[in-house]
Amino acid sequence: MKKLITLIWVFVVATATFAQQDPPPRKFIELPGGKAADFPAGPFTNSWESVRDNYKTPQWFIDGKFGIFIHWGVYSVPAAGSEWYPRHMYGGLLEYHTEKWGNPKVFGYKDFIPLFTAEKFEPDVWAKLFKEAGATYVIPTAEHHDGFALYDSKLTRWDAKDMGPKRDLIGALAKSIRAQGMKFGVSNHRMEHWDFMYPTATEEHDLYDPAYADFYGPPQNRTRIRLLQ
Repeated sequence: MKKLITLIWVFVVATATFAQQDPPPRKFIELPGGKAADFPAGPFTNSWESVRDNYKTPQWFIDGKFGIFIHWGVYSVPAAGSEWYPRHMYGGLLEYHTEKWGNPKVFGYKDFIPLFTAEKFEPDVWAKLFKEAGATYVIPTAEHHDGFALYDSKLTRWDAKDMGPKRDLIGALAKSIRAQGMKFGVSNHRMEHWDFMYPTATEEHDLYDPAYADFYGPPQNRTRIRLLQ
């Protein structure tokens, strides 16, 4: 009985807490014709059988002994904690962020973008170094949970071509890597952007400002959604 009462109390308190933090409705972009362009025709359909029957591990990957995976982006400017800084600056790293950069309502994650200039980015030098290290493939994170694309995107203005470095970082690196005879791939981590930068330790922040809704979302509280299901 005590356990049941405790669980009910936790549920009520948690629900009440999250209810006070409810974000505005999620914002979505409008695509031409209401949908993205169709994928090119190929052997795969939306079934596990299709994957089983058509996917083969590339021989270059089987033979590859060493590859390089890169996390590099706007979060490299504060260079604190990890690539999860955009999440923790509104939570566990709030005190650090406030002391170093200011109140997140005044200086939010978006304000790091102009500082992310990538002025020392030399893709040819990177590629040569990777080649000399013995790498056979290179995979950078083209877009992390923060929602900032390191490539020239037609779907968002929050990309490296339009802001920050003002250049297509992924496109430039791809060209240099392939010129060295290595395989080039990209990793996209946008799946967690839905609730990644949710304010957990501050009531003063820029995450719900409508001026930046196309960047922040605004973030949704996945935990509360689970509690109320």
